[in-house]
Amino acid sequence: MRVPALAVALLVVLTTAAVSAPGGGVAPGPSPDTTGAGSAVPPPSGPLFPRPPVFEEHVYHHYPDLTTELQDLAARYPDTSKLTSIGRSVQGRELWQMEITDFDVPHEGKHTVYIDGGHHGNEQLGMEMALQLVHEALYGRLSSPEHLAQYHFFVVPMINPDGNTRDSRTNVNGVDLNRNYDFEWTDESNHGSGPESEPEARANANSMREVDELYGMDLYLSGHTGTNILIYSWAWTYDLAPDDGLLYRIGSEAHNETGVLFGPTSAELYIATGSSKDFAYGALAAPGFTYEVDDSQNRQGTYTTTIAERLTEEIDTCVLVIENVAHYRADLKVVRVGLRESGGEKFLSIDVKNGGWTAAVNASVSVGLSQGTVLGGPSVFTVGADNMTGLVFEVDGSGMQAVTISLSYKELQVNTSDTNTTTLVQSVDFGGGGLGAIAAAGGGVLLIAVAAGAAIILVDRRTGGRLGAQARPAVAALRARLPLRRAGGPRRFRVRPEE
Repeated sequence: MRVPALAVALLVVLTTAAVSAPGGGVAPGPSPDTTGAGSAVPPPSGPLFPRPPVFEEHVYHHYPDLTTELQDLAARYPDTSKLTSIGRSVQGRELWQMEITDFDVPHEGKHTVYIDGGHHGNEQLGMEMALQLVHEALYGRLSSPEHLAQYHFFVVPMINPDGNTRDSRTNVNGVDLNRNYDFEWTDESNHGSGPESEPEARANANSMREVDELYGMDLYLSGHTGTNILIYSWAWTYDLAPDDGLLYRIGSEAHNETGVLFGPTSAELYIATGSSKDFAYGALAAPGFTYEVDDSQNRQGTYTTTIAERLTEEIDTCVLVIENVAHYRADLKVVRVGLRESGGEKFLSIDVKNGGWTAAVNASVSVGLSQGTVLGGPSVFTVGADNMTGLVFEVDGSGMQAVTISLSYKELQVNTSDTNTTTLVQSVDFGGGGLGAIAAAGGGVLLIAVAAGAAIILVDRRTGGRLGAQARPAVAALRARLPLRRAGGPRRFRVRPEE
């Protein structure tokens, strides 16, 4: 449906006035499905002030109607959403955060995804991206019982409501909020008087810290406009990020599915210090991405297409990136334990598989026997992404043994990464004279360990806490490769002077 620019502008004025009235509310999206198994969401009581379809499809949200829409969504989906304020802007506007998950399922084992938008008040579609992901998590592709049992979403759609109201990139103090975070901050004209000097950036950073402390942040996504590309750390330096291989893999997987361009911010755009993305990755060890979703800075709306149509590829990409989050850390598991004898000596072999998309470098291992002795073997090993390695230990003992295997490794290579400690206890029959006779006759026979009972696996993903203060990559080499491009020609985007 084509809507003239003048008509859209008039609709914005009318919408803003209406939703600013006492009791104003918005009710987008379908009613919750109360017929599905396990659904406990009551039907909505009815909107107080519904946005007509032409509004909902074409007119961008601003602070008043964003506020009432989020309030209405939280009322309609009380079992899976909570709306809170993480702070206030310079002019006192609330910074709304929507938390979405199945609250009846304990958090342990869930993947935590932090999403925000609207750092720059005049970048409407970046904010709309975050809001669209709220819709996806409440009644879209991320809203199934299986998804909400596995994911914990925190979404702050509008970081800069004062700038949005003024149609300004900066906040009312003239500060670029995406240069104000406490990671590699630099003292420049519009970066603020110091790290997190601005209440909006400080509130969002503190919320990110709290979410990470309570749950462990697994992924950070931030919506912007200015071009069309998925960019990642580092932004503050041309050096490669310690986990560049992982970040490149995430971008490559997304490109292969949706055609999105991708690459590190400094190589693809420019140097940007004190950014939220580098803060998420460098300070909190969460793979962080800025999605520049469009080169439009139009304040009112989208005319020839709907908002959802404008963001189709971007939301598809975000959903894909979110659904792959389980692979975004090294993930070591013992998949096989074996025993062999050669030349009268016994060797315990342990196969360790890494299911993550990043290597586990300098992981430590220790092995103990309940009644025997470990005579020798490795204490440190490395296993690549999507790979497996074998560890061999010389042992002495006989009969049934309780073998304890402990692995400890950094989930990411950035200095602030968590340390994962995994312990497995398994009963293994070391045999007696019979084992030696078989080995002597056969020149070395491998016997697969048989557990007397179920193996006990104990995992503490957050053991050890943070290993460093701030991350400065030791990698000095510049990127030797360019990120994948769409086939058929050069890059198809325009770069504005600032992110």
